[in-house]
Amino acid sequence: MAKKSKKTKAKAKSAKKAKSRTAKKSAGSGLKIKKVIAIENRQPLGPPRFYVIATVQVPSPGYTATLKKAVPQGINPTILILKVATKKKPGIWPPVVTDVDARYDIKNYKGKFKQVTVLYGKQSKTVKVQIVV
Repeated sequence: MAKKSKKTKAKAKSAKKAKSRTAKKSAGSGLKIKKVIAIENRQPLGPPRFYVIATVQVPSPGYTATLKKAVPQGINPTILILKVATKKKPGIWPPVVTDVDARYDIKNYKGKFKQVTVLYGKQSKTVKVQIVV
């Protein structure tokens, strides 16, 4: 009898571990890129500017997100590849999936990008650059 109870306890433990692993995987993989905007601002008020804003999901309000240039960039020089980098804020935060904006800016832009690709985990989203005159 004692051996059966040890075996059932071991099975229950391994089932709990498997459940927690799949829950962690689904939480991480469920985060996604909601929206991406890429704008080249050519208005005459100053030098041309280029900026990208990506709205992404993070696991809690205790995270910030930024966009960083991917290295290597790729074979097409007209497509800018950016990666989302998240950073956890100090403190305790509720585990509520939250949307945050990540931003990338270029001042004195020379005008070579036609598209922008944003990478976040296993997801990617590509948009055309909008020109504001």
